[in-house]
Amino acid sequence: MRSLRIHLAMFVATMLLTTGCTNGELSDDSIISTKKHEVALTFDLGIDSQIRTRAAGNRELVSSDDWQKVSSVRVYMFRSDTETGTYTYYRPTVNASKIDYIYVPDFSGKTQVWGDDEAEWEEHEMVISAMTLDEGWYRLVGIARDDIDGDDNTGSTWTFNSLAEGVTTINALTAAVTSGGLASGELFVGEAEHAPVQINASKRLHETIIMKRCVAGVLMYVENIPASISSTTVKSIGIVRRKHTGGIDLNLDASPCFLPTGSISTLVPDGNTLVGVTPSPTDYVARYAIPGGAETSNGYYVNITENGSTTHPNAIFRGAFVTPQEAPTADCTLNLVACDVDGKVLKQWNVKLVESNGAPVTPTLLYPLVANNIYCIGRRNIAEDIDDPVDLGELPDDVIIVHGSWQVDVDIDM
Repeated sequence: MRSLRIHLAMFVATMLLTTGCTNGELSDDSIISTKKHEVALTFDLGIDSQIRTRAAGNRELVSSDDWQKVSSVRVYMFRSDTETGTYTYYRPTVNASKIDYIYVPDFSGKTQVWGDDEAEWEEHEMVISAMTLDEGWYRLVGIARDDIDGDDNTGSTWTFNSLAEGVTTINALTAAVTSGGLASGELFVGEAEHAPVQINASKRLHETIIMKRCVAGVLMYVENIPASISSTTVKSIGIVRRKHTGGIDLNLDASPCFLPTGSISTLVPDGNTLVGVTPSPTDYVARYAIPGGAETSNGYYVNITENGSTTHPNAIFRGAFVTPQEAPTADCTLNLVACDVDGKVLKQWNVKLVESNGAPVTPTLLYPLVANNIYCIGRRNIAEDIDDPVDLGELPDDVIIVHGSWQVDVDIDM
């Protein structure tokens, strides 16, 4: 499981107790609930060697073994009176005012990348010397966003459900995709490894928050795109989902943690063809527009590669992040579609799963999209000398998808 690592050192510096009470004035529960502690938080942040992907707007989803962008990091608090009780959203007090979350400003709008060597981690410190917490048990949830667009502008890909202090439980966290889309937006969520943390007296606590990737990835690497279908010019090619949702359930106590949430959007009713349908932008996982004036030969677009490849000059490459989804019960999970100038589908290919985590599986059209897994139509792995786009001229009915975790499909670059 690829993850983003945050080292958190928590120092409970000063204990503030209520005064003016005798043994008979307050119950034991009341005394516990009114004790306050002043806490200082120091963060050391970096990326561990397991993070390997980055998408940038409509450019390629590229992978590397030594860099990652993260544009926003927040830590939320959830509190319970007892270790095994219900943990609800909690707002700490800083300078006599409540704050919604602990924000790490060093990551705001970052355009540079973070090294994977622990010795080279850039260290950032944020000390809040006057954070006041009620005595009790705490779970610390970290959320990291990687949603900088292709021009290195901080986007607004992700939105989160409204949190009500003392009401919203830790397992009610959800994230949704805004109209900006998800093509370049990763999301990582996790909590302190030694949760829960008890705040009851002066002590020093050292915690690490490992945030796991909540999204899946899809790569499209195809060549020999038909120039026309049934005498109509092909102007774009892309991957669409038959059914999908726009949100993720971030239930940290569930297995798997990250499942789709929200209403299901259906592109067409079960059993219906996509030919003649115009998918909406949210139906697309990835899309490539044929450039004006593109060359054709023998009925296919040629010399359209964007990286000057001489091995596969007729190939295009696109990638994007997608929200997880459960396996559908009919039709298929993904379709590759060729469309006309108006975006109407001229031809569909069913996308078949044939491999999982490096091993063959019984071919199927019905498969889930699992968080932290990458789904590849065609394969490109520079480190292993693999360069194998799907040839649409040789696959008239179905195309092949290779499904592998990020542990298997790495070093993808164009």
